[in-house]
Parts: sequence; C-alpha cells; structure tokens
Amino acid sequence: MDAALGSVSFQDATRQQYFSGAPRAWRRRANVAVGDLVKKTGRTTNISFGRIVSVDAVIDVDYGTAGTARFRDQILTTNISAGGDSGSLVTSYDNVATGLLFAGSSVITVVNHIENVRALLRVEIAEQLA
Repeated sequence: MDAALGSVSFQDATRQQYFSGAPRAWRRRANVAVGDLVKKTGRTTNISFGRIVSVDAVIDVDYGTAGTARFRDQILTTNISAGGDSGSLVTSYDNVATGLLFAGSSVITVVNHIENVRALLRVEIAEQLA
C-alpha cells in the first residue's frame, strides 16, 4: 500500500468529499468486482468516473532515485486521475468507499483496496459495511 497520514484534531476532522459528500459505507475486497462503476474527486481532475478493470493486480511503480516498488493486490480502473490526485477516495456511484488512489498512467488508475487501507493504517472510512 502507498498512503500517507496526517494529524488533525478530532473536532476538525470530516469525511466530506467535495462534489460527493461523505462515504456512507466501505466495501470488503471480496465484494469489489471487475466492471464495478467508480468515481473519485481529486485535486487535479475534480470529479471523474470510471470502471474497475482488475481487482488483484500486481504493478511496479517507479519512484525515481528511491527505486521501484512492487504492489500486489491492487485495483485497476480506467483512467480517472492525473498527477496530484493521489490520496483521493474512490467510491461507487452511491458513495461506498472502494479504495484509495495512489498511482496511474494515461491508461489506468491504481487504487489500494480500502479494506487494506483500514487495516494497515487503522483508520475508519465509514461506519457501515456494504
């Protein structure tokens, strides 16, 4: 997984997403499927819509002088992002969290499964499971 954490006072925290509102639930890996429709709101491309093309991809990401990292168990979508959109929450059209966007190209977008993000970072995305 490729993600970052920040610290914020609890009273200042929000799950609201510009254009989309708060995620109403999150989806387990086992329930994410090829063909699912997704959306995200990102800093660079604002809101965009796509489709999942793989749910268990292995990809190599080049981090320049830091080297190349291999990521397993990744979601691939049609291209819904550009540089600067990393960290965007990817949801279904009805705001169920699916993953966290972290890489992409002119062809695909790479997304960490939200179940893995929750477990590894110990963060809560939404209170319900869908």
